[in-house]
Amino acid sequence: MVLVLVILALPFTRYPVLGLFMKQNLDVVVQDSSTNKPVSNATVAAAGATAQTDVNGKASLHVKLGKAILKIQKSYYKDFSQNVTVGLTRPGAVTASIEATGRQVPITVNNKITNKPLAGVRVKAADSEATTDAKGQATIVLPADKATVDAVVTASGYNDAKAKITVTDKQDNANTLTITPAGKVYFLSKASGKVDVVKANLDGTSRKTVLAGTGKEDSRDTILLASKDWKYLALKTRRDGSHAKLYVINTSTDKYSDMDQGDAVFNMDGWVGHYFVYSVDRNHINYNKPGQSALKSYNADSGALKTLDQTTATGTSNSNYATETFGSVYPLNSVIVYNKSWNYSYTAPGLMHNRSLTVNSIKPDGSSKAVLKTFKAYDSATDTVYFLSGVAYESGGIYYSLTPGTAVYKYEGGQVAKTTAVTQDDLNNNDYPTYLLSPDDKKTFWADPRDGKNTLFVGDTNGDHGKQIATLSDYAPYGWFTNDYLLVSKDSSELYIMSVSAGKPVKITDYHKPAVRFYGYGGGYGGI
Repeated sequence: MVLVLVILALPFTRYPVLGLFMKQNLDVVVQDSSTNKPVSNATVAAAGATAQTDVNGKASLHVKLGKAILKIQKSYYKDFSQNVTVGLTRPGAVTASIEATGRQVPITVNNKITNKPLAGVRVKAADSEATTDAKGQATIVLPADKATVDAVVTASGYNDAKAKITVTDKQDNANTLTITPAGKVYFLSKASGKVDVVKANLDGTSRKTVLAGTGKEDSRDTILLASKDWKYLALKTRRDGSHAKLYVINTSTDKYSDMDQGDAVFNMDGWVGHYFVYSVDRNHINYNKPGQSALKSYNADSGALKTLDQTTATGTSNSNYATETFGSVYPLNSVIVYNKSWNYSYTAPGLMHNRSLTVNSIKPDGSSKAVLKTFKAYDSATDTVYFLSGVAYESGGIYYSLTPGTAVYKYEGGQVAKTTAVTQDDLNNNDYPTYLLSPDDKKTFWADPRDGKNTLFVGDTNGDHGKQIATLSDYAPYGWFTNDYLLVSKDSSELYIMSVSAGKPVKITDYHKPAVRFYGYGGGYGGI
């Protein structure tokens, strides 16, 4: 024991012995000798341990106690070495200044859509690399005998990008590089002469056909609606035969499968989460028979198809009947709100006795079905048939007008009540905006037409507290892409993406828009 204590007491023997079984952290800060700016992505080594410096030029090595040689290497810098001693206590950081042998080129990397600087972006060029700081800036050392060099720009959550860097030690706009957030947007295209389903990066690159058209499509009635998270797409198209079918496309695999088909007319209503909601009119069922029309949902996660509601009817034939009909169907957050009316043949007004008009709600899985309000469909004393029609006036709100007459009713928060806030003339003479809900349901996006142009707004869940993000614009709302970006269309043929906090839209692609327009549609994207 005396011998051990003597060995540990002597400085020249203490650390070699302790280094056999003890280690300590050695912190290193690497900076450029002429600019004193941190040098990122430099290789730092000592006592068999190796690390790369971060955006602040810092690296930490876990090494055995004792003397060591600290070595630093980076392309277009002179190799650096320095003797260091690692003691029992963690020392302060060793600051090493290394000398550049190439040209120090300042660069900036921005998000292509928001034009805001990005931190943590790695730029590689000519065997050299650098990582941007919180201001999106970095200095990369490149060979001085080159006028330009090719670079690759990479960052987590963004598509890799190729760029060309001008070799200069001065600020140059050419060295402001951009990268695009990762993600794919899906759309219809008729560029091939057929109506195809196509996908592309958010800047239009890497374009690929997901489902090629057959040439039998009805270009006016081929419709693609995306769920709010873009995980699923509902497609209505006629690929074969004489009737359109409904398909679902899973964007994680780009595989498609049948949703519904038959001798019927399908009316697409929208998405509620991963449930697609639609109504169907069956051609093979007479008007005097129940079930001629149905409201259905399709669970894209499980593939389960469910009939939520269907019409009733009475009468003797297609020329002698009274039949229930579906009116407006609105996906509102987690529920579907819809109204039902009655229609009849001119030969059978008597069949309208004791019929009712209703406003109804149901969840897409078929639960919580409720009749929210009932109205008389027919007044035998005056031989008057009443009709009920709905207009979505805000996110989560619907106005219903009962005609003939002047009564207006309001649906909000699961209740239907009479209102004097608007008149039927107001409903007939005003266009109410369609509020597109963000994927997290916390924001809405809409347009207000002014002087032949659109003023674009982003507001809260209810469409209140709108922040104007564009005025006198040629752009119209198309949808959201995550909670950070907005999709807008121009001239019903060009698709753009822009920041939710405003800015100049970036064009993605030209696309094919069908003739159908969805008013009040907030359960997905692509239908405005």
